[in-house]
Amino acid sequence: MKAGLFSKHFSTFLAFRYLKPERSAVSSIITLISICGVALGVTVLVIVIAVFSGYEKRLTDTVLAFEPHLVVDAGGILDDWDEVQERVETLPDVESTTPFVQGQVLMDFAGRRYATVIRAIDPPPSEEPGSMLSQLENLLAKDEEGKPMGKFLLDFGTAVIGDDLANSMGIHLGDYITVHSPKNIEEIYSAVERAKETGDNSILDDITEMSAPKEYEVVGMFNSDNYLFDSNYIFIYLASGQELYSLRGAAHGLAVNTPDGLKASKTQKEVEALIGPHYQVRTWMDMHRDLFSAVATERSMMYLILFIIMIVAGFCIMNTLFTVTFEKRGEIGLMKAVGATEEQIAAVFILHAAVVAVVGILSGLGFAFLIIARRNDIAGFFGKVMNVEFFKSEIYQVEGGLPADPRLSDISIISLGAFVACVLAALAPAIMASLRDPAKALRSE
Repeated sequence: MKAGLFSKHFSTFLAFRYLKPERSAVSSIITLISICGVALGVTVLVIVIAVFSGYEKRLTDTVLAFEPHLVVDAGGILDDWDEVQERVETLPDVESTTPFVQGQVLMDFAGRRYATVIRAIDPPPSEEPGSMLSQLENLLAKDEEGKPMGKFLLDFGTAVIGDDLANSMGIHLGDYITVHSPKNIEEIYSAVERAKETGDNSILDDITEMSAPKEYEVVGMFNSDNYLFDSNYIFIYLASGQELYSLRGAAHGLAVNTPDGLKASKTQKEVEALIGPHYQVRTWMDMHRDLFSAVATERSMMYLILFIIMIVAGFCIMNTLFTVTFEKRGEIGLMKAVGATEEQIAAVFILHAAVVAVVGILSGLGFAFLIIARRNDIAGFFGKVMNVEFFKSEIYQVEGGLPADPRLSDISIISLGAFVACVLAALAPAIMASLRDPAKALRSE
């Protein structure tokens, strides 16, 4: 008969009733603080993880837009690149291939010297889908009117350079840059030593002709949104690169593009099985493994560290419920005296914590999305106040402001984690309230 006094909605009704301020506002204030704690934890977690995810996504996009999906080499010079190219192009998952020469050079412009990286390629026609040239043409920088800055036209005597490199050196379209090959420098030092030993100065005359630096006209500028690429790379024609490094028709490697760069690992295994163990096949992820591993590790550590805020919020909720159970001890004793079960009493406070968690999570998500939407304005404001430039492209290698990519999977994990932490925190006070002796509780009133 006693059980019939309480409907199945009894616990839900009381849980919401205890959220309202009554004679004492202490529990309501503590409840509000608990909601703010949950909201703060969710807000910080969502923002930080979204920024890490956005940074990782932007890095991936810029690397995929600039780098070949696969690189085949022999650990040095690839003499038989043409044979390897013919075999690799028979695979169905290969869209295009091109040999390349890549290495550091010394660039000279207007008396200023800068160590850069040249990448010499022999691109297929730009209209070929998936070709490296069509990929790189999409990276041409735009002027103030939105027009491409030159063309990605590689021929003898032409070069395309990064816009950050051009800006730092004061280079404009149509200017000529001079490139010194490291091999030429080695030859000069060797010739000087031989001339000293033999006293034959004609050696120096010969080496002057052999090691003459190459001059290239800047016909285009690219912008990959990656500061590392845009401030260091120069593209030239393959034959020019071979001449710089005295390769005599050989190449440093073979660049391979696939339909989907994110699935390059699958094609990597197919290429390795086709060409054998004498060659090395690397994906764009392998070439930048350290960078992406660092981002992934930092992202995971941030998850762990920031979830501590959730634990703190859980303790706040636990403290709130201990306060509520103490204030409502008379009511709890009365409910048990007239037939409420221990499960129903415990459910009141667990539902109370669940409501606090849901309100805090929804509030935190709202604040997080608002801050993410205005993140660059907020970063700019604090940057001016603190006289600090947030997210410098020179340090983080990507341009375009503070990145953010709030993913549904991350939001789900954060929300579920916050909810579980809050509910678990409610178990101790809920169990304590359900085990309270009704006689003692009523006597204390």
